[in-house]
Amino acid sequence: MLRGLFVAAALTVGGVAFGSMGASAAPTSTNLSGAALPQMSLIEKTQHRYCRRWYRECRARWGGGRDFRRCMRRHGCG
Repeated sequence: MLRGLFVAAALTVGGVAFGSMGASAAPTSTNLSGAALPQMSLIEKTQHRYCRRWYRECRARWGGGRDFRRCMRRHGCG
């Protein structure tokens, strides 16, 4: 009885762990035209404003080149 319970539990855990992997491989988009529609969330819009501000600041400080790119990366925009 106890061995059967362990086998059933192992099969259930294995089915949950490996059964959901195939389901995530299929694309979830129903767009049949082939053109991807942009999906900007509120976070992406806010990040864009944040990075635009830092782009101007880093460009004014460093001009361009390696220091400008380092400044942008330091603020999470590069």
